Amino acid sequence: MEGRVMDGYQKTPEELLEEVGATGTRHTPKFWARSFNDCRLDHASSYYVKGILAPGDLALIFGQPGCGKSLLGPLMAYALADGRRVFGRRTRKCRVLYIAAEAGADMEVRLVALRKRYGAVNGLHMIAVPMDLQNLDCRDLKELRAEIKRLQPDVIFVDTIAAAFPGMEENEARDMGKAVRTLRSLADEAERGAPKPAVVAIHHAPKEGLTPRGHGLLNGDCDVTMRVEGQDDQPRRVTFGKNRNGPSGHAFDFGICLEELGIDEDGDAIRRPVAVELDQEEAKKPKGKPLNESQAGWLRDLHNLFAEPGLASTRVPLPDMRGVLTLTRDQVRVGLRGVGKFELDQDGNLTAKDRDRMREALNALKDRGKIGLTADLVWLL
Repeated sequence: MEGRVMDGYQKTPEELLEEVGATGTRHTPKFWARSFNDCRLDHASSYYVKGILAPGDLALIFGQPGCGKSLLGPLMAYALADGRRVFGRRTRKCRVLYIAAEAGADMEVRLVALRKRYGAVNGLHMIAVPMDLQNLDCRDLKELRAEIKRLQPDVIFVDTIAAAFPGMEENEARDMGKAVRTLRSLADEAERGAPKPAVVAIHHAPKEGLTPRGHGLLNGDCDVTMRVEGQDDQPRRVTFGKNRNGPSGHAFDFGICLEELGIDEDGDAIRRPVAVELDQEEAKKPKGKPLNESQAGWLRDLHNLFAEPGLASTRVPLPDMRGVLTLTRDQVRVGLRGVGKFELDQDGNLTAKDRDRMREALNALKDRGKIGLTADLVWLL
């Protein structure tokens, strides 16, 4: 019978067309075994951040509130868009989309602070609106996919999972699994033949434990997890819980500094935090003994003085330093006297005892790495 062979095998339509000279695209089966000797290095040689992030990855940055996870994300996004190294690792210059589902308006101001510190860059875009990717009856997911298809980003940041999926029961496997599938599906809008985008989600950590908050399915499905630890003025420590593209364990450190952006309508300074890379040896240096209650009070008063509009001025206190906000010792003395830190003598001057107290307090804060100090100037570290 035409179209059959002796053993009963029936030729496929593609094979029949080829016999008569027709050309077409042969279907490649999904389950097509590759021999051991034909295994390739394709995935290992492809990266967005070398040793951290590769095409098609789902990565997670997580930590406690105030640890700086939503500062690390924008810094990495900026480095990718600029094509510059980040934390000593190569990046491939690419198009980046940062989705700020949580506190989007403030995130936009933080990006302005990032631009002031590091300069303008093309290829970094943001969406800063509330959204609901959990409810399939809502049009948000469809419209977001349409914008991703139009923009064609190589890396997509989602900040945060909780804000992008409101109402999700994080400890339920069904809800968490749905969220993970949705996050991965954002990469499906890439043009045919283009590398698959990576998705980096920002998430919270539980009160205790070393894995992300919620059902373990999230941690299990991610290709890369980065745990951020640290509070207040201490360096932030980033540790890989898992990393399919490189070693796990301690990865890098970063710090946080405030960028002054202008003055608001009340005359107060507008400042926003940005992440800054730390030299690894500098990050390892001890920061001194913890402050006692009295020293912490002196430091709070100094922070309040620096926050007063127009009081601090940018100066270069020491050779080879960049400009920083400083106060003169006289300004500090007058300011601390104004908040009742000192008692004046009968002539309206500081007593010798109070001058000694101030000198000892400032030296103690300097020794503990909280302030910089010269004979004339004071600045925050």
